[in-house]
Amino acid sequence: MHVLRALHGRDEGALPELRRRIMPAAAAQDVNYRHAFHAGNFADVVKHVALVSILLHLRKRDKPFRVIDTHAGRGLYDLESEAAVRTGEASGGIAQLGDISTGPAALATYLDIVRNAGAARYPGSPLIAAQLLREGDKLVAIERHPDDEQALALSLARFKNVKCFCADGYQRLAALLPPPERRGRLGMYGSRHVQRLQLITRLQRRGYSLAGIRDLLAAWESGTDLVTLLGVDQSQALDETPLRLTRAELLLRLPALDPATLGRASQIGLVRPYDEGHFVVRSPALLGLVADWVRAGVPLGEVLDVIEVLADDLSALARKLADMIVDRIWAPVSASSRAAELPDLLRRGRPLVLQGAASTLADRLGTALAERADTSGDGGRLRAALDDIRVGAVANSAGTIHREKRLDEHREHRPGRALELRRGRRPLDRQPGPL
Repeated sequence: MHVLRALHGRDEGALPELRRRIMPAAAAQDVNYRHAFHAGNFADVVKHVALVSILLHLRKRDKPFRVIDTHAGRGLYDLESEAAVRTGEASGGIAQLGDISTGPAALATYLDIVRNAGAARYPGSPLIAAQLLREGDKLVAIERHPDDEQALALSLARFKNVKCFCADGYQRLAALLPPPERRGRLGMYGSRHVQRLQLITRLQRRGYSLAGIRDLLAAWESGTDLVTLLGVDQSQALDETPLRLTRAELLLRLPALDPATLGRASQIGLVRPYDEGHFVVRSPALLGLVADWVRAGVPLGEVLDVIEVLADDLSALARKLADMIVDRIWAPVSASSRAAELPDLLRRGRPLVLQGAASTLADRLGTALAERADTSGDGGRLRAALDDIRVGAVANSAGTIHREKRLDEHREHRPGRALELRRGRRPLDRQPGPL
């Protein structure tokens, strides 16, 4: 009601009059829908105050929440752009609230976010939601227009726990969730759908795309052979496409970079100069990890120390693999009648090495974190977090996927656990398994 009164001149007139005030003549023009034409209008104000109110309520609970925006738009809009000026809708929306200084918490928070966006700028739903996320909360922003999705990614680059996708929001969401249970004319979502969303979140944390998750879930439910599912070209799924960024775009992703740390990041291979004013990031995932750790409070220099160790160790491993391949495989086979098999052998070996290295590192990291959980003052929460991010699936010898019990289920039901604890032995089932 505070918003309605503000937009309606704080009188008690009828809503039809309010609607007439916010529908200037320019809005009647025939335009293809892009939200830049309508940013900051009356509907945006009401929608975004409601969004803020919902998120503030969810923040009162300890349990993390997840926001999925199926029509995310650009994230940040210029109210002086040609599109916004063409319709003039913001003049009947956010412009009417400029002099409000008091009101309910949701309205005050919303206005603070809008004002912090800058003069003549208006934040869209994903940018508003991103600013209200806590540690552990997630935002998935989906936008089908490629240009708008690129602008969206830039506007959200400084926030962790946020993922952007260029796709049809309805199709992407429908592909991930089972159909609702029909009760009369209503579609009901229950615990099964909540569990599916939790599984999707865990898979995303491991780096799977939403399209890949859709295929994996379909295979899981149908019992499809896992090798058949992944056998198209595993190397494409395991490797990353290098990312070319301007200096400004790179600093948006990692604001802590200065000339000295940028030089060191180039030296260890995290980024490399490409041409005048551009850099290439060989592993966008590794850059995202560095940005996450820096935002968490780790000094950039210490993070680069770890990345340098990782790069050096991988270089040493690569040299050992190269020696093995050339000396023990390539040279002998090329001198034999099987020389024609070598290209296929290398083609098959590349994804196997990549997947094996990733899986082994996941196991080693899980084991190391579990060992630290045993000595940490807050080890229970750390172990619970390790349980939560495990995918929880195994495949039998035929490749059929099955759900694996969580670690706490194993610990609660396995006979002999109490005896092991009394004798001071580390229970075997406490190994964390792959992250």
